[in-house]
Amino acid sequence: PAWLTQAVGYLEDIEAGDSWEGLLDTWQELESAMDYPDGKRLSAKSRPEELSRWINGGRNYDKMPMPDDVEEYGKRWRAWWTKLQPKPRRDSDDWPLPQTPPENEDHWEPLRRGGPNGLFVAIMGLAIWSSALNEDDVPDDFIAAVEDVTWVCSILMGDDDDDDNDDEEEEDGEEEEAAAAAPLRKKRRTSR
Repeated sequence: PAWLTQAVGYLEDIEAGDSWEGLLDTWQELESAMDYPDGKRLSAKSRPEELSRWINGGRNYDKMPMPDDVEEYGKRWRAWWTKLQPKPRRDSDDWPLPQTPPENEDHWEPLRRGGPNGLFVAIMGLAIWSSALNEDDVPDDFIAAVEDVTWVCSILMGDDDDDDNDDEEEEDGEEEEAAAAAPLRKKRRTSR
C-alpha cells in the first residue's frame, strides 16, 4: 500500500541503531502477515498530544512535531503504550514491561491492529520521541520501548516460541547490546 511505502521511507531515514531496524523489519512482516489491513485503529485515549497533532494535521512527514520536554514525552508515550497492553502486562509498574504473553490470545485484540491507524501509530510515536533525543545519549527507556514494540509485533505474528535460535541469540547478545548503546544518528531533521 502507498501509505506503507511512504511510512517506511520516512522511518528508515531515522538511524536509531539495530533495535530500530529490527522493529521496522518485524512490523513490516506483521503488516504482511495481516494482509495489510486498513480498518481497525489503536485507542487514542491518553495518546501523546504531539502524536495526535501529527495524525490530525494530515500526517505530514515534513512537519513532524518536536516534543518540548523529551523526558516528559517519553513518560506519556510509555503510559499510553502500557494502557494498550493486555491486562497482565498493563498491571505491571515495571519498565520495561514484562514480556510474558497473556494466556488468553483474545487479550491481544486491542493491539492486533495493522494499517495506517494500527501499530504504525505507536511506531510514529517512537519516531517523534527519537527526533528530540540527544544523539550522544539515547535513554534506556527509548531503547526498551523500541524493543517492546518489536516484541509485541513478534507475539502478534505468533513468534513467541523461538527455542530453535537460542544459541544464535546468545552469540548475537553482545552485538545487540553494543548496537543499543550506540549513539542515535538521524539523517532527517524534523521541525515543529
